[in-house]
Amino acid sequence: MDGFWSSLSKWFNEKTGTPLYFTYIGFFIIWNWKFFDLIFLENSSLFTTPKIEYIDSNLYFNVITNGVPIWLINVLNPILNFSYHVLPPAFLTFLSILYLPKIQKWALEKYLDSSFERKQIFAKKQLGYNNWKLSLEKEKEETLGKIAEVKQKQVKQEKIIRQTTSTEEKWIEEFESIKSHPLFLRFREITNIVYRNGGLTHQIINSSWQRIIQPDILAFADTRGLIDITYGSSSQTTEKVSFTEKGKFFVARYLEIIEK
Repeated sequence: MDGFWSSLSKWFNEKTGTPLYFTYIGFFIIWNWKFFDLIFLENSSLFTTPKIEYIDSNLYFNVITNGVPIWLINVLNPILNFSYHVLPPAFLTFLSILYLPKIQKWALEKYLDSSFERKQIFAKKQLGYNNWKLSLEKEKEETLGKIAEVKQKQVKQEKIIRQTTSTEEKWIEEFESIKSHPLFLRFREITNIVYRNGGLTHQIINSSWQRIIQPDILAFADTRGLIDITYGSSSQTTEKVSFTEKGKFFVARYLEIIEK
């Protein structure tokens, strides 16, 4: 007995596992939607007669033909109703099984054609972009190479210019470059220290030694090699400033500007 039920269950699973039955059931429900709507969805209070009578009078065909025997009518009505409610879903199922795979195959082919075409277009565009990027990088490389060559030539030319430029020409160029410096106008303070105070940076004021020149202008001149600063045992009494040859040249140029 267990073998019988096992075989029956296996047979039932094989039969119901195919999409044929579910396809037919779907078409059957769609084709006879009014019947299922009345049975499962509509409220009974909406009907003036019982549902069975309403279905029999509205959804089933009744062949009424004068002169036709009753027994024949009773035979034709079930056949006609059965055919109307059962055969169209079967025909639709047959069409779907016959043509739907072909439609699916056609749709799949169109989809794959479109997909591969898009991939080809993307690959071509990607290749074009890569080629453009490669050419751009090559142009950059060539440009950088040319810039490097120009800079090397400039370095060589500047070296030659420095070697052939005299010391006085270099001082003139440097003097012109510092004329716009804010401390340049205070250069006279150093000349006053050197030529009026003997180079001493401190002086007795109110009975004490005090610096008479600010450190910033000293730093301005010292860092440019314009002055020499010497110290003795006491920085207050012996700190002295003197002009270098370059400093003297700058003083002369400075005085020319002041006199003008």
